[in-house]
Amino acid sequence: MTRCAREIAMRPALQKLRVQGLDFGRDFLPWLVAQGYPVSHWPCARLGDLGTIADYLATTRDVLRGLFPSALELLGPPYDAGSRIWIPRETLEMRVGKRGATLAARLNAGALEIGPNVRLGRYVVVGDGARLGECSVGDEAEISPRATVYRSVVGEGSLIGPHARLSEAVTGLMSDIRSLGERPTVVEKRCAVGDECLLEPGVHLSGRVYIHPRLRVPAGMVLRGPCEVAGSQQLDQCASRPRRKRD
Repeated sequence: MTRCAREIAMRPALQKLRVQGLDFGRDFLPWLVAQGYPVSHWPCARLGDLGTIADYLATTRDVLRGLFPSALELLGPPYDAGSRIWIPRETLEMRVGKRGATLAARLNAGALEIGPNVRLGRYVVVGDGARLGECSVGDEAEISPRATVYRSVVGEGSLIGPHARLSEAVTGLMSDIRSLGERPTVVEKRCAVGDECLLEPGVHLSGRVYIHPRLRVPAGMVLRGPCEVAGSQQLDQCASRPRRKRD
């Protein structure tokens, strides 16, 4: 099968299509049928798209809402089936501080809010006063006290600082979203923060801002999209000055 696929890929007509722009559904499949190659299909009830930040977030929410039953099987048994919450044992037993209560105990006491439609990875730390809804949080991430994560995806090993607010946002691996009570960081409206990025306290990203990996966004900077930040030059171009309080 692999040899056949390689031979097909080397066909001059197909090479020409690749130069012009080869879409799998619009170009490649019709070409295979026209050339007499056997094309099989597998029926499915629903399709998800991960091509854009908006599609990725929407598909993630649909999975958590139970619209992709086969994907739910990969998440394992839920912590709360009625509210569709998945928290593994390793995370339920995580403590805040050496002598702090476990996540399970703090959830029972109402110290924080999780759900509905939430999936937490292994060894995730969630601080008191945090609020999580319709989101997926990767392994070993930390959600600090009073942070809000809603309709978002948090990458593995990421740190979401205290009082930070994420809404319709994606963070990459080991992103550091620093935040303070008096200077909360906000990432909202289909923004994406790349792997190992650092956002200083008070940063505000809104409206399809894409931060490339391993970049630092200085404290208090406001970026309103759509814009893509690959370096300091784009950072300055997209930045707008935060409003100053009147004396």
